[in-house]
Amino acid sequence: MLKIPRARNKRRWERLLTFFRGSDAARHFRHLLLMKDLGFSAPVPVLAAERKLHGSVIDSFVIYRYLEGRPASANDAGAVLSQLLALHEKGYLRNDPQLANFLISGAGVHFIDFRLKKPLLFRSLARCRELIRFLSSANLSEAMLPKGIRSTPWLEIAKRLERGNAMLRRWKKARRRK
Repeated sequence: MLKIPRARNKRRWERLLTFFRGSDAARHFRHLLLMKDLGFSAPVPVLAAERKLHGSVIDSFVIYRYLEGRPASANDAGAVLSQLLALHEKGYLRNDPQLANFLISGAGVHFIDFRLKKPLLFRSLARCRELIRFLSSANLSEAMLPKGIRSTPWLEIAKRLERGNAMLRRWKKARRRK
């Protein structure tokens, strides 16, 4: 599979950041390697390359092996959630947690199209926010979460923050339409 982060390569702010952190493709390549080291299933990275102009990345791509499987559905939500919680136990978060970003095969759940994050502050809140986003994107109930997570105050704070973010996104969208 060939992935070219065109939008990230064109944004001026993203280009400026590449002076300090490298391209999105190089980070994606490292995250794929890290997933294997952590014991999770993800595509095997083959190659990442970037082209720079005056120290800033202007073009990049990553190539990884194709994974056989079907997209996860609501029936697979329990298995996906358990893998997501296992990733959280290792101290990492996954960017964009939705069922469409997981594949299911005979070998289990595979992570696809992701970036890993390791929060420094408010880790429990960040985990809960990610779980709330996952549940809402899959139209699932909080009852699927383990009782230890459901009873934390961080989950309630995360729900309120996500509601506020949803309201802000709707307001911005309405404003753009006008």
